[in-house]
Amino acid sequence: ATFNASPLLIGMVLSSASIATGVTSSQIRLLLRRFDEKILIRIGFAIHAIAMVMVPFVTSVNGFFVPVLFYGMGNGINIPCIMSTLASLAPIERRAAFLSMNSMMVRIGQTIGPLAMGLAADTWGLSGVFNMAAVVALFTMAVATVMIR
Repeated sequence: ATFNASPLLIGMVLSSASIATGVTSSQIRLLLRRFDEKILIRIGFAIHAIAMVMVPFVTSVNGFFVPVLFYGMGNGINIPCIMSTLASLAPIERRAAFLSMNSMMVRIGQTIGPLAMGLAADTWGLSGVFNMAAVVALFTMAVATVMIR
């Protein structure tokens, strides 16, 4: 679908994810008073999945704000919680190496993700991309549930 959106509006939609990430991550301390880090990681991945499922139903460029804000909220929850969990699992003398491995895995995901989603688009169409992203988010949530106890 084409929405004939201006570059400014497109930029506003895209930057809203970063704003949501920043605002949400700034509130992690309050969330941690109510929820365990492990629970928050699951919630963050669930929010990612919800955001991805919403995208195929968007009918206007303004409608993209909602799933993009949800996606940013998921990042705002997951990034600090995952980094904190990893840091607590690593021995102090190996913490930097441990966290650099996390950065490497994030970059690998950023490299493989577009290729996998391109394949999903070729196979299932544009809606398939977002459904596949939702499945990946739920799979990652399941892996995190098993791995982080």
